[in-house]
Formats: sequence, C-alpha cells, structure tokens
Amino acid sequence: MNHKYVTKISKSDLQYISNISQNGNTPTIRSRATALLLSSKSYKINEICNILDVERHSISRWIKNWDSNGRDSLKDAVHTGRKRKLTEKEEKRAKELVDENPRRLDKALDALEKETGIIISLYTLKRIIKRLGKRWKRMRRSLKKKRNELEFKKAEKEIQEFTNIAREGGINLTYFDGSNFNLVSNIPYAWQDIGSKNTLLLPSEHSKSVGVLGFLDIIDNKLTSFIIDGALNGEKLVGIINAFLKEMTEPTILIWDNAPAHTSNEVANHIEEWADKGLFIYSLPKYSPELNKIEILWREMKYKWLPEFIYDSFEKLKKSVEKILITYNADNGYVINFT
Repeated sequence: MNHKYVTKISKSDLQYISNISQNGNTPTIRSRATALLLSSKSYKINEICNILDVERHSISRWIKNWDSNGRDSLKDAVHTGRKRKLTEKEEKRAKELVDENPRRLDKALDALEKETGIIISLYTLKRIIKRLGKRWKRMRRSLKKKRNELEFKKAEKEIQEFTNIAREGGINLTYFDGSNFNLVSNIPYAWQDIGSKNTLLLPSEHSKSVGVLGFLDIIDNKLTSFIIDGALNGEKLVGIINAFLKEMTEPTILIWDNAPAHTSNEVANHIEEWADKGLFIYSLPKYSPELNKIEILWREMKYKWLPEFIYDSFEKLKKSVEKILITYNADNGYVINFT
C-alpha cells in the first residue's frame, strides 16, 4: 500500500527537514527533504511528482522510509559501485591467465570460462587487469636470458660506485656506444583518430645509414658525438678515441660493451697508452645493454625526437640526426634527465 502522507513527524523534525531541503549535501537529498515537507502539508504524491519532476514510486519510497527510519532516511546509502563479476581470487587467476598469453586476451577469456564457468566481456577483463596493475605497451627485445647474472650484478654495483665517485668530482664517468639511423622508420606510438582509415602512415624504405658514435657524460650531461661513414672497425675506433682524448680535462672512466671493434687487436694495443693519459676502459659483461646509459639516448632519438616527416629523404634524416646531436642539453635543445 502506498503511503499518501508522512506520519510520525514532530515540530523539530520539520525544522530539521526544512534545513536539509535548503542545505543538503546533494540535489537528491534536498529533493527528498522537500518532498517530505510538501507531504507534511498534505500535498498528494502526484502533486509532489509534478513539483519536483520525480517519479511517483520514488516519492512513495521516501515517505515510507521516513516513517520507518526517521531522519536516517535522509542520508544517502553508501554505494559500493557495480557488483564485481569475479571474486578477488578469480580476478587474480584472470591476471595469471593474461600473463600466460599477454597478447591474446581472448585465450584468457576462454580459459577463465572453462575453469570457473563465468563469462565476462573483453572490456571487463581489460578493466580488471588495469586495476591489478597492467597496461598495454610495446614489448621490448631482451638478451637477459643469455647473460651471466652474477657478472651483471657485479658490474651494476661497480658502476654505481663509479657514479658516486664521479658525483663527488675528480673523475668523469662516460658511456660510449654507436647507433645507425636509416629510412626504415622505427614505429612510435602517436595519438590518432579512431578507425583504420585514419591511421598515420610513416614512409619507410631501405637506405644507407647515418652512423653515429657518442660519448655521454651523465654527471654533466654532456654529449660528444661523431658521424662516421661505413662500418666501425678497430682502426676507426682508435682514431675516434684519440680525438676524444684531446677534449678530456680530467681522468675518465669509459664504459662500453663488447662490440667487435671494442675487442679488436687495434684497440687492445692502445688500452695501456690511454690509461697513461687518464682514460680507463671498463667493458660491460656480455648481453647487458641496460647498463649502458647511452642506449637511452638512441631510444629517445629513434622513438621520440626524430620527426615523422624526415623518413622520405636521407638528407632530411641526416640533418635531423645532426641537429639533435649538436643541440643536446643546449638551450631549447634535447635532453635526458639522468638524476
């Protein structure tokens, strides 16, 4: 039976309701209080509906709740949101299934249905795994499985010690490596209009490469770079190192990997000579590119800094690479924060 008018309402209740109708926290609470005031003045439910533009069943429920719960009926119930389709344990299992097939959510959905009998949508699964800390991002190539983990940890610790000494002054810590840039464009992410017809297209073709060698001092964030023609060999590397020696102002630890030119006989014959001049070579363990900070520079250049329009011309590419190298850490230039 629908309640037509509120009952069990005192003078103090009317003052309380009147205050709530003016100062309630939400529009719904204010409407609820106003409906009760109107009902107390013998307004019929249909009349209140027209005044407040609220459904009849809502008015009836508000009146009934007041008669049952009094002032507590004007408080909003705590909303917990949409009821979860999976228990916490099932959500963790869903995440494990995604870990098994990180690129195939459809397989995780099928496996979850077979295990639990619960069917959820792809959207729901995405929402669950995002809440559990996952996000869609590009995978990266890794040589981690090939390396000696003990050697890696040892090198990591030693490099941290070098870094601490360099920050105190007295030595430079410099990372060395080379990279090639060509018209086979790296594919970066970009904001694009929805729909395959609106996908941004990058020019891409086989071409000669711009070979770059870099010396990156991460303490002063200074880059010394050289552009070379052809492949790097021991003889070329010796010439580049000797040129770098002329710019050194204090003892320097030079960190590099085990590329063929680095381990060549020509280079080996100069190691002691360079040490006498204050340049000390530190070779990283095999398969440890993560320890060479200059790799970050190459990645930033290829995936972020080089503009999209340069991949239709080798000259444009070369000029853009040169511009980045020249203006690195200069005013209005390119920079990486290593602190």
